[in-house]
Amino acid sequence: ACMGLHSTRLRRGLVVLQVAFSVILLIGSGLLIRSLVQLSTVELGFDPAHLLTGQVKIQAADYSTPEERNRFFTSVLEEIETLPGVVSVTMINKLPILDPWQNWGVRPADQPPPSGPGGFSAMARWVSPRYFETMSIPLLEGRDISAMDTPDAPPVMVVSESVSRTLFPGQDAMGRKVAIGSWVFELIGVVGDARVNTLRGEPDPTMYMASAQMRATSMRIAVRSSGDPNLLVGPIQQILRQKDADVLYAEPVTMTSIIDNALEEYRIVILSLSIFAVVALVLTAIGLYAVLAYHVSQHTNEIGIRLAMGASNATLLNMILKKGMVLVGLGLLLGVAGAY
Repeated sequence: ACMGLHSTRLRRGLVVLQVAFSVILLIGSGLLIRSLVQLSTVELGFDPAHLLTGQVKIQAADYSTPEERNRFFTSVLEEIETLPGVVSVTMINKLPILDPWQNWGVRPADQPPPSGPGGFSAMARWVSPRYFETMSIPLLEGRDISAMDTPDAPPVMVVSESVSRTLFPGQDAMGRKVAIGSWVFELIGVVGDARVNTLRGEPDPTMYMASAQMRATSMRIAVRSSGDPNLLVGPIQQILRQKDADVLYAEPVTMTSIIDNALEEYRIVILSLSIFAVVALVLTAIGLYAVLAYHVSQHTNEIGIRLAMGASNATLLNMILKKGMVLVGLGLLLGVAGAY
């Protein structure tokens, strides 16, 4: 009798745990689906539509001076801009979302460096002229990086609104000097905040330097088109081959595809968790059925007596279902607590 009682309690306990785990998985799936919906509609700070991207790599030995590199990248942009359907074109060393991080400490130039760890840091990016126009990032103050910002010109920087607000709270940032290590830059513009690293959280504080002044040998191109941006891949490859057969144009992809790929990991997790939740529900239903069937088999005599005494089928069904509902109720309470 003791063994039978122990076995019955074990079955009921397992059903309660199965219900609890099913509830946790279902609520978890729901929360992830809600997060995915929020991420897919999050404000990026730039417009990914009709944007073609790709990496342009040159051989450093073939362009040994900053001036040569600048001339090459500038000529590439000028020729791409003449292609039919091109609205504007620019370059950046690290594309938003696709190339995250590279955060550097920055401070007002008239302040000493922090003595220990800490201090303010922002994402460092170097861009060619018309980057903000091409990406549809609003210019709030000052001017954009321009062709005048050459290696021989004073180093300049455009910062996002959060950088300006942090470094110079309540002050006009235009014309102020900021320092990154021993480098000193003049602030020439303030732009809207944009997501640089991920789609989660708040937009990243970012500082943009002139690519011509940063001596880059690998840049990401961004081309805004009036139609399907994929149609520009072939013409851009042809322009690069004509200019230098050794130049590599890698990973041509639209910005919308980059955003979709960033969301794909969430979709995979949601699908996996949803499958687990469905399997858990099926196992829970089977377990609950088995427990109730066992309960009925153990009380066959009692049920027969009740029938003989005039009990209705509805009354007997209600008696049996109460046993199941108690188990389900306990499982729901544990599941909700676990999910919380």
